[in-house]
Amino acid sequence: MTVQTKHLMWRDDVDNEALARRVEAKWQIATIRFSEIDLDASKDNYARLGKPLLEDRIESYVTNMRQGDMFPRCAAYRMKNGRYMIVWGNQRCNAVACRIKRHELPADLEMEVYLFGSEDEMALDLLTRFGNRANGEPVSRQAAIEHAVYAHQKWQVSIEDAAKLAGVSSNAISERLRARETEKRLVETGKRPDLIPMTTQAAMATILNHESAFDKVAELVIRHRPSSARVERLVAKIKKSNAAGRVVAIKDFETECRTELKPAVRSNGQISRPQSVRCFQHFRSLVAFLEAGKRGEAFQKLVEMQIVLGSDNETELRKLAKRLKFRLKVLGL
Repeated sequence: MTVQTKHLMWRDDVDNEALARRVEAKWQIATIRFSEIDLDASKDNYARLGKPLLEDRIESYVTNMRQGDMFPRCAAYRMKNGRYMIVWGNQRCNAVACRIKRHELPADLEMEVYLFGSEDEMALDLLTRFGNRANGEPVSRQAAIEHAVYAHQKWQVSIEDAAKLAGVSSNAISERLRARETEKRLVETGKRPDLIPMTTQAAMATILNHESAFDKVAELVIRHRPSSARVERLVAKIKKSNAAGRVVAIKDFETECRTELKPAVRSNGQISRPQSVRCFQHFRSLVAFLEAGKRGEAFQKLVEMQIVLGSDNETELRKLAKRLKFRLKVLGL
């Protein structure tokens, strides 16, 4: 079914209707006054982690609406103060607001939406967090995992059901849950979780009951940055060993990490240059990622690397890039 509402064309949102049925949420198709939608409150509904409004996407919607394109119907529910909160469709609603501001649509515009009841807090929360997977600019995979973890911890949704709602694997959710346990211990002991990859944190979570071993492994991982696979092998040894065996396993691991930084004599008598080797490894890895990391193609925009513009991730990435440029300048490259 297609409906035209004063120069706007809306269509059924089949995917999100299926989502609503899955969480047992009831809705009706209703016409509401656009002026009664609380756009400010809606943009902070946690549908998108990081930057909630995407200016480029909104402007493209403005253009497409002018051309008469059909859009999936937005969804909302009435809050206690009488105004409406958007469940999904923030970018579309803000595009409509832009057109009203530019006098392209009437100020008293009425808009057709999926109208949900406000009684089922759990259903509304899940709809808001998972309703952005089907249309427009999908949330990143990492954000989807975070939403799934939230659903599991907040609403006791099973990991399997949370995975289906988020469109990710159960293993990814389990890994994130284990990593959160590791993060908590790292913070408690004054260490920075951001210096340890999530896959490594997930592996380390399995030895949290061996506190002294965990703390020592954390120190070594932060200092030497070994691969997740190597940490997983160490963790497996620690789990199988008694106290004395754990000490030996950690010492052997530390020796291996230190040995990698020491010069070694090659069979032809020449001294190897481990720092040179590591330099080329890191540079080749970075260049290969930038030139072919997009399914064999080069990245052209930050958003293609799942960096949310305006987010803390973009800020951190720009800081790292600035530091890299400075180091290269110092080295004369």
